Amino acid sequence: MVASHPADVDAPLAGVLADFAFATGGPGHVVPPALLAVGVAVPARLVRLTNAPLAWAGLVLAAIGMLFTVTLLTLSTAVTVPITRLGAVAWIVAISAVLPRHRRRTAAPADETVLR
Repeated sequence: MVASHPADVDAPLAGVLADFAFATGGPGHVVPPALLAVGVAVPARLVRLTNAPLAWAGLVLAAIGMLFTVTLLTLSTAVTVPITRLGAVAWIVAISAVLPRHRRRTAAPADETVLR
């Protein structure tokens, strides 16, 4: 049994456990969707699979999510948690509705070499 009463745990250990719980619950749930947004938005825009505003919205959400890691140093940036969490979920739903299921294959131009 870990700690059934607050007096059973000394203060430094409780502080470390609280910091660990915050780090895994906060950035641990905000940074991965931010990385997913970058991983989808950049290629989707480069290949022109989606419109520019939707891709830029994903990049902005990703930047806000990555700034959230500063919350580990100061709690004043914790307001970015709901913005990034809810915004990332809404953006992922929107981008999944817009991305095509299949991409048309086009022949490479004759003057370019194709790496195989």
